Amino acid sequence: MPATPTQIKDFLSAFKQSAQLDLNVIPRQKNLEFLTRHGFTPKERKEVLLGLQVGDYCKGPEEDDKARGPKDIWFFGVDYEGVQVYIKLQLVEEKDEETGDMMRHAKCISFHGAEHEMRFPYRGR
Repeated sequence: MPATPTQIKDFLSAFKQSAQLDLNVIPRQKNLEFLTRHGFTPKERKEVLLGLQVGDYCKGPEEDDKARGPKDIWFFGVDYEGVQVYIKLQLVEEKDEETGDMMRHAKCISFHGAEHEMRFPYRGR
């Protein structure tokens, strides 16, 4: 069952707020090759991420089975200059070792061309 539009808005709001301060992009080979092949700059990638809307939502949240502790992954897709881009995002909460405060980090796990058909339950609404 997809997340509700309100849940998606809440996630995107928190993600974008965190991404303004600290955006961690995983340097996976697939992501790097896509950026190079399509001439994406890190600034353009960040603009795409900060521009995500509810209609770009595909699915999630799903539990990340590779993370320590519960962390949700959200899936989005956008059409950028004729290319459908597959995007996986996560908000990670970690304790600051110095202050002991909980901090949120925006994490982009995937940013590459879509390899399968993507469905957008809220596109066009």
